[in-house]
Amino acid sequence: MRPLAILTEALLNLRSGTTKGGIFGTVLCVILVALAAVEVSTVAALQDEGRRYRASGAATIVYVADGRIDGAVCESLADVDGVRAAGAIRAAEKVTVDRLPGSRIPAFAVSPRFGGFESLGSARPGAGVLVSAEVAETLGSRVGDPLMMREGSTVVGGVYDYAADGRMPGLGYAILMPTSDDRAFDQCWLEVWPQSAAVERLLPTTVRSNTGTSDSRAPQLQQLNSTLGVRFDGAGRFDVRVTRFAPPAAAVVAAALAFIAAWRRRLEFAAARHSGVRGGDLAVQVVIETTFWAVLAGLWASGATAVIVAGAGDPAALTELAARVIVSGAAATLVGAIAAVLLAREKQLFVYFKRR
Repeated sequence: MRPLAILTEALLNLRSGTTKGGIFGTVLCVILVALAAVEVSTVAALQDEGRRYRASGAATIVYVADGRIDGAVCESLADVDGVRAAGAIRAAEKVTVDRLPGSRIPAFAVSPRFGGFESLGSARPGAGVLVSAEVAETLGSRVGDPLMMREGSTVVGGVYDYAADGRMPGLGYAILMPTSDDRAFDQCWLEVWPQSAAVERLLPTTVRSNTGTSDSRAPQLQQLNSTLGVRFDGAGRFDVRVTRFAPPAAAVVAAALAFIAAWRRRLEFAAARHSGVRGGDLAVQVVIETTFWAVLAGLWASGATAVIVAGAGDPAALTELAARVIVSGAAATLVGAIAAVLLAREKQLFVYFKRR
């Protein structure tokens, strides 16, 4: 058959309903959406759990060595792969704000680049100080407002959240004041994501050898919040998730569906072969018909999964996962359709006729 004749025959079958493209396309769409939705929801839940882990402070490690932490070295660890934020902190004298002359607010000195921690709501001091949400509410202050203190004037550079959810105590009601002096700090904070033991092994480099302090206790490695566990094995759980088989499952089911769609026409195919139509031409014709309804199903499924992805997790990563399911399923329909055509034997024509 000439290419134009093959195309014309395929279009006529689609138009007349012989292919049943609408029915099989709809079924395929439902299958693809269901499998993609399960995959997306599983991974989105894992992503959300990881975000909650970071936001709680569980991914923030605190290296405690009172009066011996080198702030500059601690901050330099921010350049290490996997370190999302780094900074040093030490206790300071309480401060008195003009709006609350009868109350002294706990204060901490922090290294100049301290900030950006998920556990602090990613707040940064900018050209001012970091104020806890409780202090800001008490003072009625917002970011950019002046902060008049007996110890000096500054501005509210950022407001940080510090929930009472198991985090190390002390910062829920406090002011963090950046300082550029060369005094040693008490703690080095690192937010490491993904978590890495290799990064943790760099923390001893932040301890000064000669500080003049009488504290000889060994440094301690702690979590800012240990209530959610020491480690979050997101990568491992992602690798062993059951829904990782969604793309191959979509391919198998879609191929079977396409095989059924074509195999029900085995009498037609055998008769065509008996009339002199070559098997290759017949296969091309069926591929065109199957491609039509498979592509439509893929487009419908893509639209549906786009709505699902838009409301969950990381859209880019989840879209890629959903696309794998949809593409695998749509492509596999061609395998099933071709298999059905090749298995429809001309010599079985009368058998098919009797069983019609």
